[in-house]
Amino acid sequence: MEDEEYTRDTLWRTYDGRELPIRELEDSHILNLLNYIGRKYDLAKQYLAEADPKDDIMLEIRQERFDAQESLLNVINTEIDLRGLDRNRVADGKSLPFKKDGRWMEWKKGDPRPTPIPNSIDFIKPIGEE
Repeated sequence: MEDEEYTRDTLWRTYDGRELPIRELEDSHILNLLNYIGRKYDLAKQYLAEADPKDDIMLEIRQERFDAQESLLNVINTEIDLRGLDRNRVADGKSLPFKKDGRWMEWKKGDPRPTPIPNSIDFIKPIGEE
């Protein structure tokens, strides 16, 4: 298998179908990716730890998956640092709302799909406004 190296120019397909380089994603998207990629990284790390050390092929596959998730998580963390974003906004698996087809949505922890949320002046604020 070929190693995948992610960069800020790696294209990311958003939930609404757009494909943008990571560097062009919205701040809220980058922060939401921290949790999403973080979960995938943790799972890949767990699978790697559970791999049978005698099964060279499975060990190699799991190592490559872990390395890919680690690379992508490093890019997301770099992007957060470059933008000076506040990781606390997505602490403990919390996600930030986003718009899809004119409707506000959020990824609730553990849900496989985003959930529509009612429009409310309380949460429709750009990042940085309190």
